[in-house]
Formats: sequence, C-alpha cells, structure tokens
Amino acid sequence: MSNENQTKHSCNSRKGIITFWSIVLIVVLFFFLKNAGLLTSVYLSTLFTWPLILFIISIVCLIHREWVFGIISLAAAKFFWLPILLKDAPELCPCISADGFVHRYWYLLVAFIAIVIILQHIFGKENRWEKHGWKKFHSNFQEDKEGYLKSSIVFSRNEKIYLNENFKGGKFETVFGSQEIDLRKCIIPKGEKAYLELSIVFGSCTIWIPEEWNLKTNSKNVFSSFDNKRAQNPENAEDMLVINSECVFSNIEIRS
Repeated sequence: MSNENQTKHSCNSRKGIITFWSIVLIVVLFFFLKNAGLLTSVYLSTLFTWPLILFIISIVCLIHREWVFGIISLAAAKFFWLPILLKDAPELCPCISADGFVHRYWYLLVAFIAIVIILQHIFGKENRWEKHGWKKFHSNFQEDKEGYLKSSIVFSRNEKIYLNENFKGGKFETVFGSQEIDLRKCIIPKGEKAYLELSIVFGSCTIWIPEEWNLKTNSKNVFSSFDNKRAQNPENAEDMLVINSECVFSNIEIRS
C-alpha cells in the first residue's frame, strides 16, 4: 500500500472512530438528561421528529470538518425544530407563534445561509484542493492551464461546453441558480482521476460526461436529489471522474 493510500486509510479510520464515539456520547447524554428529569414528555415528542435527521447530518459533517455544510444543516435543524417545540410548549417564547412560523420567517434562514457562504469565501481555505496539490483559484478564472475548472454563480445561470485535453477536475458552486456543464469534449490524462467538487444551495446542476468514463460519486444531500441518468457505467474504464457533492434543497443530474 502506498504512503498516500495509507494516509487516506488512517484519516478515514480516525474520522470513523470519532463519529462512532460522538454518537455514543450523544446517546449517553440523552439518557442522562432523561433520568435527571430534564427531558419531559413534551421535549421527547419534539426531539424525535424529522429535523433530527438534519441535526445528525450536521454533527457528522462537523466531525468531518465540513464546516459550511455542517453549520447550515445545524441552523436548518434548529429553524424547523423551533415551531414544533413552540407548538407543544408555547410558554417558552410567548412572543413567537408556532402557526405559520416557517412561512413568516423563512427569509431569516436564507439570509443566514448567504452570510455563512460569504464568510466562507472571504476567510475560508480550500484545504481539500491543496490535499491533491491543486492551487487556489481566483474568482475570475473559469479554466486554467493546469486542467482545472471553476464556476461560482449566485442568482444566475451558467451553460458552458469545456474543451480541455488535460482535464483534472474542478469546483462548481451554485446559490439560487443553475449550471449546465458539458465535459464530453474533455480528456482525462491516462492513468489519472479527475475530481469534481459541487456545492449547491437552492439550485440545480446538470453535468454531461462521456459514455466511456467511469463515474464515482460521494454525495451529502439535504432535501436534494442526485440522479445518474446514464444508460451504463463502465466500471473497468481507465478514465475515472469522482464527483463530491454537497446540496441543500437542490438537484444534480448526470447525463451522457
């Protein structure tokens, strides 16, 4: 096993251990609060509702240092949990009504998501790219000489056919918009993998790839869908595209 594979295996094992024992810690804390009488039947009925899924996703993301996606998921969990809690226990905050809460205050969640994304772009570091030896991009770059692509849109639409004979990957970010990315004219260097990072919030993305490419996907979706509409996936093909996606209220389609 190469040093790179050993490092990845060690990192994944460490994250798995942290995730497992974090879940154990949460379960122990739950039983402690229940036995101490701090979790009444009202809170228990509120706890085991669908926002719990968002909360679990946020914890897993934060453990894996996916800060933006984790913070957004945690905020969404609290936002959708609050009206459920107020419905059963209105005395906690008499000034806020549970009826129509989401309809009246949805813009606050959207504003929070926008602020998190803006701060991430201002202060964040693209460590995941640096792991693969990829240089940081400038916001005005769509395609560089090293074979990497980038597109970041907000409240707009992007349609582009890429003609890259040394395609190594890229990063596409969409917020309240849509992108259609055509990679069918791109060529992955022989014996290498191309990595594509997708981050979508309230948007959609359609990616066209060659039929002969082997596709691997890793997706973290919240109220989103990832549809692979290719007729077949040649798993033994040398050319491999790895897509890592994070979506919130969004849709991704893969076509050939």
